[in-house]
Amino acid sequence: MKLSDKIIYIFGILLILGWVLYFLLGNFLVQMAYDGKARALLNRIIEGQSVHPPEFYKALVLRFMIKTSVVAFGLCIFLIISLPIFRYLYKNGLKWINIWLVICSVIVTLVPIELLLRHRHAIFKRELILKNENDSLEYISLCPDKKLVYRGIPNKCGNNSHGYRDYGYSYTKAPGTYRILVIGDSIAFGEHINFELTFSKVLEKKLNTSVESKNFEVILLAQTGYSTSQELWIMRNEAFLYHPDAILWSYCLNDPADPIFHNANGELGKYFYNPTSYAFDFIRKRIFLLLEKKKARKCQAQSFDSLMHCVYWDQVEKNIKEIGKISQQNKIPVFFLIHPDFVEGEKFSEYSLSNLHKRLFTLASSSDLIPIDLLDCYKKYKYEEIRFQDPSSPWFDCWHLNAQGHLAVANYLYELLQKYWREND
Repeated sequence: MKLSDKIIYIFGILLILGWVLYFLLGNFLVQMAYDGKARALLNRIIEGQSVHPPEFYKALVLRFMIKTSVVAFGLCIFLIISLPIFRYLYKNGLKWINIWLVICSVIVTLVPIELLLRHRHAIFKRELILKNENDSLEYISLCPDKKLVYRGIPNKCGNNSHGYRDYGYSYTKAPGTYRILVIGDSIAFGEHINFELTFSKVLEKKLNTSVESKNFEVILLAQTGYSTSQELWIMRNEAFLYHPDAILWSYCLNDPADPIFHNANGELGKYFYNPTSYAFDFIRKRIFLLLEKKKARKCQAQSFDSLMHCVYWDQVEKNIKEIGKISQQNKIPVFFLIHPDFVEGEKFSEYSLSNLHKRLFTLASSSDLIPIDLLDCYKKYKYEEIRFQDPSSPWFDCWHLNAQGHLAVANYLYELLQKYWREND
């Protein structure tokens, strides 16, 4: 019997045996693991048992069996094709055989790992959808540009034709109109509140009712979960299509986070990210986290946000200088708004991140931006007066403002803008 025939028989027998075992014991073992009555190893495989019915896990096992069969078939074909190549190389020296064996070993190892990681990612996406913990999935979709990762779906769930949560502003600016763009993440986006109550819309209304000589448009170009790298993409590629007269850059202290490898966006980055190879991306993430851990040893950070600024300060500095450079190139003033964190157990009078604010303020000022430290606005209020808190959740939201908080920021910005215009007209 030829070696290629033996390979086919071996793979065929293993596949048949696997499917027989699946039909005999598959659903039974899934049910046992679901009920917590199987071996400890099997019991740990199924998570979120109170969320999904047993049929969900049985369907996952079936899909896994199908994918495994496809992989086995592919490996079988690969080995059969490799045999004549191996024989040819054998006749031409041992060196080439060793190289070919290394190549085959790498392929045979990486292909199953790649498929396993893709399977895990598919499970993660289904889990996130079924748990429905992030309703942003209803109005956000994958972006073809990998730097942006995801963006709003045009004309869906309150998004305008450009995919942003705002009224439908055209790129063309009407004569006599003063346009202000707001670039930011979920704070500027107005997570958890009606968009008409966001500080951008409140500011727009206040300007139009108090300044008669101009028509003001405050246009919101913000998306929940965005990091500085994504916001820079918006500034470079979209902001100046609107012909703005000024830009408000809404900076949250978690903005240095990586949109993929950190979870500062409610796993939206992980959900929409589609790497070319999940195996190589898995290795890249491990290297990324190891380097981060090494740098973090020199930091005395008390929170995730302060850790991000300690570890990635060079990148923070580079990004803020880039914002200033673009501002100067286009001769458009950029107001750099620094939002404080709500630090659990503290008051703004004893704010532990005040030194970080001063550092960011100095950096923004030296980068030709107009820094505005909103700590001066926030500290006029108690946490419970301006911080959003979901009454149904025990999680302490350290970033988002309620409607009163957005109103306070809008009033504060209104006074500062009026002062700026008086001094620069």
